[in-house]
Amino acid sequence: MLTFLEHVPYVLIPLADGKTLHETVQSVRKLEYGSIFNQEHLDDCDRRKRKSDCMEEEGTKRLMAELTVSSMPVQLKKMKAKLEKIAKTFNEDFAVDEMVVLWSKKGCEAQKIHTDNVITKSGDVIYVISGVIALENGTKVVFDLGKKKKEVVEIAKGTCILFRSTQPHGGAAYQKSNHRIHFVLKDKNEKLIEGVVNRVWNCTYDNCARHFFKRKEYNKHLRVCKKGRKETEAARKKKSDKKQVDRLLKKEKDQAAKK
Repeated sequence: MLTFLEHVPYVLIPLADGKTLHETVQSVRKLEYGSIFNQEHLDDCDRRKRKSDCMEEEGTKRLMAELTVSSMPVQLKKMKAKLEKIAKTFNEDFAVDEMVVLWSKKGCEAQKIHTDNVITKSGDVIYVISGVIALENGTKVVFDLGKKKKEVVEIAKGTCILFRSTQPHGGAAYQKSNHRIHFVLKDKNEKLIEGVVNRVWNCTYDNCARHFFKRKEYNKHLRVCKKGRKETEAARKKKSDKKQVDRLLKKEKDQAAKK
């Protein structure tokens, strides 16, 4: 399946008049919030490597609340109805799913670049479109466009942004409290494994646009990346020299202790 999102990183679509969202914001503020990470589904490698990342997100600065039929404000239901029509323009079987409220508290740091889940419970990879609806001013999404290029997109109140779920992105830093809606558009007949935020590691060398979803693969690439061979060798030598100095210092310290 291909859409125009193969050619552009995102699209902005107005859904409601931002001036009328005050009651909606007041309603979502009363919801029960928890961590946006689901550690249960992390693989063994990521569970070890990302323990600190998960704890960082669980530090009560970036939170999530589920939306049910009873907890969804009337205006949000109207916006969801518009999104359902938009979903059909992508594919007749597409529908809105996994609609949640994201809340960044004052002082929330920028989120690590990641991709959203596109894996079903049966292990298949499907075409999924992610979206964010701005409920308050200052809502932003950061896109990693490769080759060390990033774009910060500010979303007007009442507007939604759509992008491929496999497009590397992250939430922006917030100096004041911000509420927004996150959702996906996908085949209504497919069930995704519970929400997993996939961490992305980008090659650090200029002119290399490669990115990886596992640190082990990323580290392996850095050792052979042709774009940064000289830098890689210099860094390896520096690390080796430091280890040698540390060993000599430890040996001198041990000898002094014996005297």
